[in-house]
This record gives sequence, C-alpha cells and structure tokens, in this order.
Amino acid sequence: MKTKILKFIFLLTISFSIFSCMDNRTETEKKVDEIEDAIDKGADNLKDGIEEGVEGIKDAIGEIKKSLKKDKDGKKVELTNFRELKKLMPDEIAGIEQSSNTGETSGAFGFKVSTAKAKYEDGDQWVEIEIVDGAGIGFAMLGMAAWTATEIDRETDDGYEKTTTFEGYKAYEKWNEKRQKAELAFLVNDRYIISVNARNVPMKKLKRDIGRMKFRKLK
Repeated sequence: MKTKILKFIFLLTISFSIFSCMDNRTETEKKVDEIEDAIDKGADNLKDGIEEGVEGIKDAIGEIKKSLKKDKDGKKVELTNFRELKKLMPDEIAGIEQSSNTGETSGAFGFKVSTAKAKYEDGDQWVEIEIVDGAGIGFAMLGMAAWTATEIDRETDDGYEKTTTFEGYKAYEKWNEKRQKAELAFLVNDRYIISVNARNVPMKKLKRDIGRMKFRKLK
C-alpha cells in the first residue's frame, strides 16, 4: 500500500513538472512572438522613414537643379559647347607652342559641365589651361572653387598663396619658388572657371599671356 502511494506521488510530481514546462514553454513562445512582432513593426517604420527621407532628398536635389539652371536674374542658363571653349585656347603661351587641345561634356545626377583643356610643352617647361563651364552649377558649393568664398594671404620660405583679382575677376594665385611651379585660377561671369598650372614659367610672364586670352567673350 505504501509503495502504491509513493508511486502515485511520484507520477503526480512528474505530471506537474511536465505541465509546468509546457506552461513555461508557452509563455516563452509568446514572448518570442511579441519580440518578433515588435521587430517587424520597427523594420516597417524604419523602411517608411528611409523612403520618406530619400524622397525628400530627391525633391531637394530637383529644386537645386532648377535654381542652378537660372542666372541671378532668373533667366535660363544654357551650357556652353566645349568646342566653343576650345576656340579660346591660344596657340602659344610664354613662347611655348600648344601640344594638345581637348574638350568634353560630362555630368552626373542631372548636373553637366563642359570642359576644354590645352597643353603646352617645351622640355622642362609646360603649361596647362583648363576652362570649365558649369552653367551656374555653383562651383564654390561643389568645392571646385572654394577660394571664391574665402580670403587667403600666405607667404612661406618657398613662395606665396593668395586670393586676389585678375583682369577684374575674382582669382586665386600660388607660386612655389623651390619647384618653380605656378597656379592661377579666376572666375569669369560667375560661371566659368579658368585654371592655369605651369612649371618653370615665371608668374609675371604667365599672367601677361593669359591676360591676352579672349575669355571676355564668355557670357
């Protein structure tokens, strides 16, 4: 009799343990389901937020593109064909004859620029001239001519660097005496950047010949 009672108690204990485990497993599964639901909702909200953000960026870029296609008077600005820019390149600079004259129109995200580049080489002397038209794209904003929005005046043992004016236009000038390297850039009509790099050519002579270019034809 005593043995039967002990068996009954043992079976009752086992049954209680099994049911307890089942209850605990059910609660765990519920918690897992709740967490999964929360993750799904969070992912959906994040996706919606990202999509809204992307649409906002697209709209902002669209507005920027519209505004940059107009000049300060609100008139539409047309990109100058790079072939017209090539015509402005002189046959020689500082007594050095032109060795190449190339051009292209390129762009990304709806923004386009026309570029012409000429090279002049004679032994260890060389000059490179580049004309870029962004049709009002905002060079300073894109970092292509950050010097137009800053003031620089610096001298070192090797040379100098400064913002200045050249032929009446906002300009940037740099000279390295040790390397005999010259840099000159200026902004014409708030849209054309003319950049000049040279080696073993005096800055004075370089500026004299660049000043003779017909860049005043640029509108």
